[in-house]
Amino acid sequence: MNDDSTLTTVIERVMKTIRADRGLLLLLDAAGAITARVARARPDVATDEDYSMTVARHVLTTGQSLWLTDFTRDERFQESDSLHARDWLTVICVPMRWGDRVHGLIYVDRQEASDAFSEDDLRLVEELAGFGALALERAELVTREAEARLQATRAEERTREREAVIQRILHDLQSSMQGLALMNLDPATRGSEASAVATAPPSQPAREATPRPGRLAQLTDRERELVALVAQGLDNRRIADVACLSEKTVRNYLTTIYEKLGVENRTQAALLLAQAEPSSHR
Repeated sequence: MNDDSTLTTVIERVMKTIRADRGLLLLLDAAGAITARVARARPDVATDEDYSMTVARHVLTTGQSLWLTDFTRDERFQESDSLHARDWLTVICVPMRWGDRVHGLIYVDRQEASDAFSEDDLRLVEELAGFGALALERAELVTREAEARLQATRAEERTREREAVIQRILHDLQSSMQGLALMNLDPATRGSEASAVATAPPSQPAREATPRPGRLAQLTDRERELVALVAQGLDNRRIADVACLSEKTVRNYLTTIYEKLGVENRTQAALLLAQAEPSSHR
């Protein structure tokens, strides 16, 4: 939540308007702990984050603004050692409330009781505290909306990843089943299946998938290894893993293999190998 600029503007406006010696903007975290978010002071006054916890807790407990013209004469705080240990004699502390929620406090003070804050000062601080609370509320709303969008985006990415995994599994299963089915066909049926697979659209003449003598002999040992993996129904990714190659290299190898065998696709290559070496696939 990037609201420091707004909160700084609020406390500086308070300081300038009511001529406070010091001003602090205190925020509450989720556990209810108080943290000084912004601290300002007049040039001739030391800037620190020292404030009366007694006063702050009183305002948080009652939910009401506190205006002390001279706390040394206020019976409610006669037992407070923390107040008596400080030089600040006149104090205004106002809750930054939006609806039923208190986001924090605006705490301002002066050293001279003779120059005490007025009721008009109190009202002005209350108005600015409301503005600060609104700014905090809007900043949190923006943060929640951004987080919701991020969660939705992550959920969509997880869904796409799961769908991709499912598609890969289905593809692997389909390839494996197809390879097993082809290897279990008798030679005559394999020939008819090869003819059916090799049939191309009228506009594109199909290459023959009928094995020609010596075609497999043209393959290198590495190419025969890869075409054997194709016949087992493995896709390019699986072949790359088994053969310790990249998928691009596998694709390049298969292009060369298809050219040498005179086939157009992996199914025709698998059929060709199955017809040439029937005993190794039974």
